[in-house]
Amino acid sequence: MKKFLTIIIFLVCPFWLLASKNQTIEVEGAVSGIWNYDTVYVIGDIFLNPGYDLEIEAGVYVEFQGFYGLFVEGESLQVNGTTENPVTFSVNDTTGLYNIFVPDGAWKGIFVFGQQDKGQQKGPTVSLQNCHIEFAKAPFSAPLHHGGGLYIIGGGSYEIQGSTFFRNYAYFNGGGAYYSEANPTFSNNQFLENFAGHPPTEEETYGYGGGLYGMHGRGEIRENLFSGNWASGMGGGLSLDSCNTHIVKNVFENNDAPLGGGLGVLRSEFIFPNSISGNLFMDNHAMFFGGGIAMLTFKGDMFNNTIVNNHAGYGGGLYCNEGAMPNIQNTIFWGNTAGSSPNDSQVFIWDTTSDPQFYYSVIEFGVDGIGGAGFDGELVECIEEDPVFVNQGEHPFQLDENSPAIVAGNPDSGEFLLPETDLAGNPRVQNYRIDIGAYEYQETVEYFCTMTFVVLDENNDTIQDAAITLNGQQYDAGVYVFEDLPAGNYAYEVNKDGYYETAGEHLLVQDTTLDVTLLQETASYTVTFNVENEQGEPLQDAWIIFDGTEHEAGVYVFENISPGTYDYLVGKDGYEDSGGEVVVENEDVEVDITLLYPVSAAVISSTYFKIYPNPAGHNLFIESKEGRIKEVRVMDISGRTAYYGRPEGNLYRIDVSGFETGYYLIRVKTSESSITRRVLLGN
Repeated sequence: MKKFLTIIIFLVCPFWLLASKNQTIEVEGAVSGIWNYDTVYVIGDIFLNPGYDLEIEAGVYVEFQGFYGLFVEGESLQVNGTTENPVTFSVNDTTGLYNIFVPDGAWKGIFVFGQQDKGQQKGPTVSLQNCHIEFAKAPFSAPLHHGGGLYIIGGGSYEIQGSTFFRNYAYFNGGGAYYSEANPTFSNNQFLENFAGHPPTEEETYGYGGGLYGMHGRGEIRENLFSGNWASGMGGGLSLDSCNTHIVKNVFENNDAPLGGGLGVLRSEFIFPNSISGNLFMDNHAMFFGGGIAMLTFKGDMFNNTIVNNHAGYGGGLYCNEGAMPNIQNTIFWGNTAGSSPNDSQVFIWDTTSDPQFYYSVIEFGVDGIGGAGFDGELVECIEEDPVFVNQGEHPFQLDENSPAIVAGNPDSGEFLLPETDLAGNPRVQNYRIDIGAYEYQETVEYFCTMTFVVLDENNDTIQDAAITLNGQQYDAGVYVFEDLPAGNYAYEVNKDGYYETAGEHLLVQDTTLDVTLLQETASYTVTFNVENEQGEPLQDAWIIFDGTEHEAGVYVFENISPGTYDYLVGKDGYEDSGGEVVVENEDVEVDITLLYPVSAAVISSTYFKIYPNPAGHNLFIESKEGRIKEVRVMDISGRTAYYGRPEGNLYRIDVSGFETGYYLIRVKTSESSITRRVLLGN
């Protein structure tokens, strides 16, 4: 009877949706509107149908009275929990929760069905803010075996922030949460003690992503805690398959899986700027490979991670297989252990097709800490000294003042687009050069470098006696090596008589050699055009294209022209264009131009040439009256060559149908003379 009355309330009394706190309700079937109750009892599956919205206010406790779930296909699901008053999704009875084969002791979780092909309408908008999702299960007996607490499939807008996924179970993948064909953002969440997988059965299938599993998606996984999660296959904390994801500033601790105790990535390529950056992997465990991380068929960047105290049968810190090729920079591998031997305690490479690269990193035991099929590469600027952690407080893996990892990261790390803060929220970079690992040392560190200049002329010949000024201090000519300079920004100017000054800035964080080229000063001259008609009368408003630039009508004088050869074209409405070349050597030049009047618009002719038709939409003909045409060049108004030909005949045809419509300059040369004219070309 209660069920029947509940449905009647939904249909007849929608005012309940806006009711105040200190009330409880029971719901099943279709839902929408606003929930602002103390407790919502779910007594059957609930559905947010297409075209509807559901908003749940802070502090609401949603309790499922059995194995029921929330199914979302509507416009939006907005859960507005706060840090002080989260929204909780739970179940009334957890008896049998740990039996993954049956639904007992759990609720079904939240299912979001988004856009799965381009023909559909856009997917839903789901925002889960400060939720507590606990005791949900995707058991063997359920239709969907993935995503214990949250299941997302298909496109939409998905943001999960500040939420906790606690003790949720999935028979296969994503104990806490699962997504596929989607690009969600998970930020500032906690994935605690979630489980993916099941005891071994005859089917020999395994669970991936104890805390979170993603497949065929992008998105961002930022500033989350993965702790105490377990998977029967790969990625105790997090597992990604065929993804391009940004994994940044997360903590993976005490997670467990046979492969990749903390993180498992397979069949994925993270395309810059997406990367695995600024994360802490600590105390994770893998029965077989990769206590901290396992990678299979992976390409991507790993920047500034701290991978410490993890354990595996092989590769306590990192495991690479099936062509895994991570680019690892500014990362600490320390205190990781392997059951096989100390020689593969930090990294284990299974096959010869895997090729991890290491730059500016701390690797315990150096090359000896890398085992397996063998590491043929080079540890570029890596160190094997103890990174010296503070070993106390909330962030025990921050760097001690005596750490060799301080100001030892890649000097060009600014190109990595790393977060502006480290894992503790402190500014990064602090001392001009980034530190190695997930934490940045915050005290001022003074260190010194050498800056060397190599000064060359434009022929790459060395100039010995240039004068250099650094940060306003001028040094004697010929002094090119500056030792014991404090790290920092330096402005420099390089001067020598007879050459133009070269100036620039450089951030000095390591011994550096700068190549500087000085260009020899050249004299400049003035080119003046004298334009008149056939009667010798001056024309004041002709236009001139000089060196590829069209100037305003009436501009006839061009100053500061360096020696060289320059094309020009002079024209005026009602007159024939006149063009050619002017050679500037060691003095000012005057060019006398006579424009002929009148002129036929359809045929451009001169003493030696005829160009027609004008305009030309398909074919343009060039006819020489004095001999074979040697060269034809068509240029746009900017001087860029659009066509070039060497016809060797008296008559030449150019197909201009593919030209973008506009004015072009045509230069025609024979062995005796040349002209340049302007023509309108293109359809």
